[in-house]
Amino acid sequence: MLEIEIATFDDVEELKELLDSAEVPSEEVDPDFTTYFIVRDESRKIIACIGLELFTGTALLTSFAVDPAHRGNGIGSNLVDKLLEEAFNAGSEAVYLCTAKAPELFLYLGFVGIDLDEVPIEIRSSRLFKSNCPFVAAYMKKKTY
Repeated sequence: MLEIEIATFDDVEELKELLDSAEVPSEEVDPDFTTYFIVRDESRKIIACIGLELFTGTALLTSFAVDPAHRGNGIGSNLVDKLLEEAFNAGSEAVYLCTAKAPELFLYLGFVGIDLDEVPIEIRSSRLFKSNCPFVAAYMKKKTY
């Protein structure tokens, strides 16, 4: 099993490359505001990532991508589990996300579809949500463990 690590500033460019290759917005990647969990292959290349931005009692999942060559091996679901665990440990009752590309995946992982007005105002007001979520196909939520 590959280990999940926390990305550092040294990882930002490679993280952006992975997100760009998956057609996931990368312009707002900033480890000052968001914790990024990453998985590396044997050569230390980043092959998967997920971002967690914490708010008071809630959290936003962002920047989720798995290199196509490594999909179907449970890496993505392990990253989501890690994110949910960290959100819970930080006091978040639920994790929210917006997606245009993968609503079926997140439904499979236990998220439920919600209306935009069900997303907490604190998240809707965040820079990541404002820049990446206004025109997406689906808003989703999952309670933490």
